[in-house]
Amino acid sequence: MLARWVDLSESDASIAYSPVSLAELRAAALAFLALTCVPIDRGTGRQAGDYLRRYRKSHGVDLGDALIAPSAVVQGAIVWTRNRKRFPMRELRFF
Repeated sequence: MLARWVDLSESDASIAYSPVSLAELRAAALAFLALTCVPIDRGTGRQAGDYLRRYRKSHGVDLGDALIAPSAVVQGAIVWTRNRKRFPMRELRFF
């Protein structure tokens, strides 16, 4: 997986992240200054609530996961995660 990150970081691709990811990274004392923060708006919140209602019990989706998913969909972004179980949303694409 590290090799894929290196390839991505050396490409011209735009690398985006959710404010939820930023909070998780800052809590772990990590910072990715070269990344673009993806905004969360009312529509994202609405979709996140739908995802929570649908997948919280069956897949362990928490608020952060539920907000990241619609943000990725709206941005046309590819989600990079080690825990795909918490992202059962069919419209997501994964790295």
